Amino acid sequence: MGSLSEKLKKIGLETSKCYQCGTCSGDCPVAKIDFSFNPRKIVLETSKDAWIDSNLLWKCATCYKCYRCPRDVKPAEVFSVARKILVKEGDRPKVGESFARIIKKYGELSELKLVFDVKGFKSINMTPPTVIWRMFRKGKINIRANKSPSADEVKRIFEIVGGSNGR
Repeated sequence: MGSLSEKLKKIGLETSKCYQCGTCSGDCPVAKIDFSFNPRKIVLETSKDAWIDSNLLWKCATCYKCYRCPRDVKPAEVFSVARKILVKEGDRPKVGESFARIIKKYGELSELKLVFDVKGFKSINMTPPTVIWRMFRKGKINIRANKSPSADEVKRIFEIVGGSNGR
């Protein structure tokens, strides 16, 4: 089947070109707020065919600020392709599973439930109060998730589609 780095190389993404300058990590807005996400380290692990926590790959905001790479490694593209490869091989990210489970149950997404499901209750400490207040005012945060009027219809769609998201 081939290693991840070989699969990436076949489509022109050579992570072995990276010389670990850290430009991608320095420019990354996600890395500035979530210290577990470090594009430089993920690219290094990919080039060495080390095990990668696929949940880390899904943290990439795909903002392309990492494209200032002096070696033209294109980390955001590497992460995007790696996600597709890993999902195809059956490695489903926690955020994707949680997303599908919440939509199937409520008929729509409850952002608060998603954050707590993926990050746990300690994530509330990482969010500035002003952001929480703005989200609450815009209806993005509800203390209690309400079922959408079309929740049963959404559940039937999941059952028809089947597969891992149809559970």
